[in-house]
Amino acid sequence: MRYDFFVTVWAEPFVSKFLDYSLPSLLSANNIPYLSRPADISFHLYTDRESSGYFDPRIADLENYCRIEWHFFEDISYGGGSLEDAVRNSDPAIVKHNVQRVTAQQVMAAAAEVREAAVLLDSDFIFADGAFRRMHELRTGGMRGLSAMFMRLSQEQASPSLGALIGDWKPGWPGLNSRQLVSLGMAAMHPIAEAYFVDREEFTRYPTQLNWRVGEAGFVTHCFFPHPVMVMPNPDTAKYFSTMDYECALRCVERDEELYLARTSEEFLVCKMSPM
Repeated sequence: MRYDFFVTVWAEPFVSKFLDYSLPSLLSANNIPYLSRPADISFHLYTDRESSGYFDPRIADLENYCRIEWHFFEDISYGGGSLEDAVRNSDPAIVKHNVQRVTAQQVMAAAAEVREAAVLLDSDFIFADGAFRRMHELRTGGMRGLSAMFMRLSQEQASPSLGALIGDWKPGWPGLNSRQLVSLGMAAMHPIAEAYFVDREEFTRYPTQLNWRVGEAGFVTHCFFPHPVMVMPNPDTAKYFSTMDYECALRCVERDEELYLARTSEEFLVCKMSPM
């Protein structure tokens, strides 16, 4: 059994954030270290050559559990040139999503050829410990896709507390449990996420989810665009046209009953940490 993990990240500030916050969560005991025992893992890392040096030496911790496959924008053909050319000439406001779509499609096409699972990450995803254990349980139980809501954290507010919780971590560390991350999320929620609460005076103009508070402990959500974490694409459905949390999972998983939606943070939790 195989998993093809995917992340696209370039430029020093974003690589550093991935290494400081996302990588420790990936390498907590019941995530990639657990998954590496029953499965073969390829970790596809898309970046540019200028950024590749920023990953050393910490990326070596990941190599103990999986194969890292480097993909450089300069080597990827796109629009009559290279993906690096497209990045250089794109609007900074939309370049990440466009690059991520091209690179994710490449990984999903490769996964489709061997009928294996693709795990779609973002460079600022922070997973609760046990997320990938649960993902593997669902896959071995017959699910061909897993989607989940994510909590969006304010980078400026959350990073000091998150850094203290992570501390001097080592691969296989106990990680952060879902309740720790929910507590952090309630205290340092991003304004975009705050605007989804239905009692908010300045309610969002783009309601991709609707939230109701449950005291100070958490909230209930109706999420219209859960993020696909794992999909098992086939050659006919590997491509999608928008961001990963729109139609991607529906194109990859043909039968509704084989696409699992995680409904509680206790079962599966991923946070996304964005700057204000």
